[in-house]
Amino acid sequence: GCYERLYTAEHMAANKGQNVSSMQVQLGQTGGGEEDDDTLGLRLRFSRALYYTRLFCKDMGAGLVCTTDKKGDSIRIDPTAKGMKLTLQTNIFMPEEAMGGDIGETLKKGRDNGVFALVKVSSGYCEKARMENNR
Repeated sequence: GCYERLYTAEHMAANKGQNVSSMQVQLGQTGGGEEDDDTLGLRLRFSRALYYTRLFCKDMGAGLVCTTDKKGDSIRIDPTAKGMKLTLQTNIFMPEEAMGGDIGETLKKGRDNGVFALVKVSSGYCEKARMENNR
């Protein structure tokens, strides 16, 4: 499925400590190619760049625990009525898209950057948004 959250300017102004301005998660893609990997993508308040990382998820009770390509980084995903709650379990290194694995930003777990509510959107919407962002 595809999940997304776009934070409004009003939300960002009221939450000055939050660095994430938008977030997208794709889970359960089935084609088998790299573009079908489970992914976490985001934009940060201070950058126009896109950041993406692959997710490697395992069922854990009612939710999922996911690791990334960077050893030790992990998140928890729990279902909600409208989508999901994503909780950082550690800081997460987010590679900048198209810049290689070593260039990026670290999303630091904290009061304003620890838990995110995303809503379910169509897979087609996620694919379209990803293609538009790659231009």
